[in-house]
Amino acid sequence: MNDELALLKSWLQEVAACLQENQDPGIDFYEIWLEQPNRVLTLVDLIDSFADQELDEHENEYSACIVAVDICVANLQSALENGQKTAERLLERLMKKLADKMLEKQHDLSFWMPILNSFYDAQVPLCQELRDAYLMLASEMDVEGEPEDVLQNIRNMIQELSHHNLYEIAEHIFAQSNVMPPEFFAELLFDLFLLEEGQDIALLSLMHPNPEVRDVALEVIDQVLPDMVLSNAALSRMQAISYWYPEDIQYKFKQWIKAQRRQGVVFARPPHAHQISFRACEIDGTGTQGIVMRMKYQKKPLVAGMLFKKGIGIKDVWVSPVENSTQADQQFKHLFGDDLYAREVDVRYFEQMTNHFLYETLSSGQMPDLQLLYVQELLGIQFRPQCIEVSALIEEISVQIHPFTPEIIADALKKSSRWMKNAAFAHNWFEENSEIDVEVNQCCTIEKGTKYCDLNHATERIFKHIFSHE
Repeated sequence: MNDELALLKSWLQEVAACLQENQDPGIDFYEIWLEQPNRVLTLVDLIDSFADQELDEHENEYSACIVAVDICVANLQSALENGQKTAERLLERLMKKLADKMLEKQHDLSFWMPILNSFYDAQVPLCQELRDAYLMLASEMDVEGEPEDVLQNIRNMIQELSHHNLYEIAEHIFAQSNVMPPEFFAELLFDLFLLEEGQDIALLSLMHPNPEVRDVALEVIDQVLPDMVLSNAALSRMQAISYWYPEDIQYKFKQWIKAQRRQGVVFARPPHAHQISFRACEIDGTGTQGIVMRMKYQKKPLVAGMLFKKGIGIKDVWVSPVENSTQADQQFKHLFGDDLYAREVDVRYFEQMTNHFLYETLSSGQMPDLQLLYVQELLGIQFRPQCIEVSALIEEISVQIHPFTPEIIADALKKSSRWMKNAAFAHNWFEENSEIDVEVNQCCTIEKGTKYCDLNHATERIFKHIFSHE
């Protein structure tokens, strides 16, 4: 443990030095968390060692730790989605250890909130022990006050976050109150609607990841909207969000929009981004694909991205402002690296893939990331859930092949047989899951400490027991 802690302290000093010089440490600095995710348990001890009164002096070290926790929690959740039970157990150990540290009361709730936000961002449900620890610390911070004081506190918080965009502010507020029971949000939303600067934020609660909170938001908005006049931008967002709700609820949105139109509210026509380009990496064996966009919005460069995953939907959406084109190039280099193949795609491909994975997200009862609404506004595209019918799509594409002759097919198949050797886009075309691991292990033997696999037998078993059923 001491050696591990010394290693992390050395890492922390290097990253903090980069941050002190306003330099990007780069993804390489965070690879140690990908190599051994269980190090996050030692990281909790390191974070707990910071003294509250000295936190300002160690701001860079603390920030580096938070980024590391973000990476660890996100990767553990991704591994859990791929069926890795060890990730589930490690997440449980991490949450219980955090709960124990919080119960020691060496730090107040504000110290732990950035770490708890990591679970919100990765959509990891908190264990009961961690919820109880949060509520215990939150109860000690409760201060009775007049309603005006509560509103002023909310106004101050929004003001402090004013350097962020609307969606980031909403995500921050949702994350801060993520552990609270759904009924808590009713009071919060009523307060936000009382503030002019809080109304657009309250409306975005319709996209909260917790379905119970979304139900509360529908009820609150139904009560307050008759006495309100929305902004043009808010009305446009309401209409955009309505397409992501079930048809039996969309009628409610139509009533709200109709009532607002009667009061003279019109749909906004915000300026769209331009000089937009899309690059997509190939779909890997877990069914995951990333698409990154570069664009200019109001003369400022932006880099944005989406992460899709088969069976899950839209896993992540992010938008990152950059200082200049050089910084945008650097972000691309960090994102794709030297080993990841990426190709240019057009807006039609991007929209089709987004609509398909939006369909998967909504079909599972989930709501996409708030940033999807931001990307939609930037691009001037209305995303709507639409499942890709594979057989129909193949037929549509195949008729575009001319002439479509047996010779053409034979030549294409012959070329494709060499793709694994000479085509970078096929390098990560492999199937990876726990079922295949079981089949492969059935064909392995250990001789003198070395594991050998009968590839022909393993391939036969995989095609027989897995692919034949899909």
